[in-house]
Amino acid sequence: IAHHPGATLLPAGSAGLRPRRRVRHPPTVMSLELSLAHTVRTFQSLTQIASEIEQASELILATLRQGGRLLICGNGGSAAEAQHFATELVGRYLRNRPSLPALALSADGSLLSCIGNDYGFDQVFSRQIAGLARPGDLVIVLSSSGNSANLLAALEEASRLALHHNGMAQAG
Repeated sequence: IAHHPGATLLPAGSAGLRPRRRVRHPPTVMSLELSLAHTVRTFQSLTQIASEIEQASELILATLRQGGRLLICGNGGSAAEAQHFATELVGRYLRNRPSLPALALSADGSLLSCIGNDYGFDQVFSRQIAGLARPGDLVIVLSSSGNSANLLAALEEASRLALHHNGMAQAG
């Protein structure tokens, strides 16, 4: 069955498989000035959570100093952030230094599709944590919404395994 961009298929059993057209909305345009102002406000607001940022930093440092690994996960843009964070730790950030142990759990497309197909997308991170985590590891969850079922399941699995874990979600 061919699938055309901009169309969704009706479920089987409904009057056949006919494409439904999606309603297209005009893109939202933000000026450079508005974008910069928003960015400045975001950075200024970080002072309100400075103690939480410091606690997360201390937990990350303690985990690495004690030989633990960072298992980092997120969806969409947060998955990209998880991968970027892990690569900076394993690779190089600012200067040459020993590689640090970090894994982005969103980086292996074959593994994600395998777990998603066999167990459901809600388990794509928790299943990896169950198989890869060791005592002393730290699970870091990045989210813009804070309520994705697969990320909540990852935190639950980290708790079940008595791992340290930290969730970072965008406020508002």
